Amino acid sequence: MFRRSTKPAIAPQNRVVLIAGGSGELGQLLSATKPDGVTLVNISRQRDLEGEGVINYHFDLTRAPEKSFAQISSIVPRVDVFVYAAYSRAFSTFERLERGAFLKEYELDVFAAAAWTRACADRFWLRTGSRDNSAHARKAIWISSVAAFAKTARPELASYSAAKAALNALGPYAHDYLFETSGIPLAILAPGSLSDPHIRTQTAARFWELVNEPLDRFVLERLS
Repeated sequence: MFRRSTKPAIAPQNRVVLIAGGSGELGQLLSATKPDGVTLVNISRQRDLEGEGVINYHFDLTRAPEKSFAQISSIVPRVDVFVYAAYSRAFSTFERLERGAFLKEYELDVFAAAAWTRACADRFWLRTGSRDNSAHARKAIWISSVAAFAKTARPELASYSAAKAALNALGPYAHDYLFETSGIPLAILAPGSLSDPHIRTQTAARFWELVNEPLDRFVLERLS
């Protein structure tokens, strides 16, 4: 079940951006920089985003995305951009890897990204069709990390880096499926640390630019 914190009316001309698992630093950045004409729908297990034109729903991202989207679609009329930004905070160093935690991290970071994106496509984009999806520049965006591309200076990011690298590798396959079935492209943005003011500015600017950008190919971009 979901708990609603706010439910502003969604204007017909508004672009609906649904973000799953992005209620932390990234979500706060995006809600603070959200342009006019966008309704931001935040899905999180517990945390809300603040701001005008923001709707919050509470779901566990590791459970039943199909049922969750059935509930979401009864309230949200459409999804123009689906964003998967969740990641596990239980990452670890190589020497401290533990099987159960490692598999849970991959479930949230990688498998759930595929499952929630596929459920969004089934519930919203297959219904609207490839031509309409293309005309409205609808798309999916996954949030990765520059840590996926090389060893970092932080040894505790070993499992996180590996999970985000797996997400990057899955992306082209997800794009092909989405594009062939409903005309939806997939883009992956991989920002560096959001504690860096330059990265924050760059990430927000590129994200909102990408939301409106027509795409007909898979995109993987590092922001550093």
